[in-house]
Amino acid sequence: VWMQSGIRNEQAAQRFAEAGIKVVQDRCLMVEHRRVAR
Repeated sequence: VWMQSGIRNEQAAQRFAEAGIKVVQDRCLMVEHRRVAR
């Protein structure tokens, strides 16, 4: 689950994590793409 920049929900993140689903919070996909594409 990807939560965009400015979005955090610890309760939801915990539930996803307990279900074995990876969670990313408060990150911008474009910024992350630029960071890893260097």
